[in-house]
Amino acid sequence: MMDVHVDNFSVTGGGLVGSMEAFIRSGALASTSYTTVVWETPYSAPLTDVNGLRQILGALKSAAVVSHTEVLDARIGKD
Repeated sequence: MMDVHVDNFSVTGGGLVGSMEAFIRSGALASTSYTTVVWETPYSAPLTDVNGLRQILGALKSAAVVSHTEVLDARIGKD
């Protein structure tokens, strides 16, 4: 059995994107402690509905891209 702490970003009534948006806006992408992310979706939300994915893209652009880029720069290094 795995003895691992699990962070829960679920949002009641958040549908397909609520929990992922909460994860992104929390600044979690800037943390290097996450190696795996499980995105559990409601059974009633069709994965072919891409409208919600636009919302996630907006959250990534506004909240996490700069921090994530800094983490990648630190890992890759500069020549």
